[in-house]
Amino acid sequence: MKMKNLFYLVILLSLFQIGYAQSSTTFVSLLPTETKTHTVKVVLRNNIKDTILSNIIVKYNAKEPFQLIVNESFVGGKIQFRENNKTIFRQEKDIHYLMFTDHENQKRHFAFIPDLKEKNVAEIKAQGKVNYYRVYSNKDIVSASHGRAFIEKDGKWVKHKKWIDKNYFTKIQSLINDEPDLANKLNTEEISQKEIFQILNEYNKRKL
Repeated sequence: MKMKNLFYLVILLSLFQIGYAQSSTTFVSLLPTETKTHTVKVVLRNNIKDTILSNIIVKYNAKEPFQLIVNESFVGGKIQFRENNKTIFRQEKDIHYLMFTDHENQKRHFAFIPDLKEKNVAEIKAQGKVNYYRVYSNKDIVSASHGRAFIEKDGKWVKHKKWIDKNYFTKIQSLINDEPDLANKLNTEEISQKEIFQILNEYNKRKL
């Protein structure tokens, strides 16, 4: 009888831990991380004519080093920097934009965009005729299927909760169908996000 009660207790504790992990904003911390510092250009909303050269502190997934863990790097509405041998925090809402090159030599561009009505900074993946922003919340687990994509063209916004599915391809095709060769590249069941961003950026170049 005692063994049976112990079994139920273990199950109950397991369920509690799972529920807590799913509701916690630090669930992503269960991933092994490594912290890196990159030189960053920062422009604040209260002085958009002045560019600050600073150092941003970000975290990566140690098992997949290419993967920047956005919701650990930008936590609780704040972004961590290192200046004059001191760690400082700036509010995300005070950031007009920031740009840095990550350890995979990829340029990363983030901005606080009030139009999105989101608390967190958005990563800018395409700008021009078609604008593409993606936002993680603090509760998002690092995965291509989590988070939100915001796509804008001619003042019309499309919000997509999952980044990769057939409906997603259709939405983007409808925005770039005036360039058939680019739209046709989305007639597929599988394509990487990187390729999608390349298509959108090529579209924007043609519309300059």
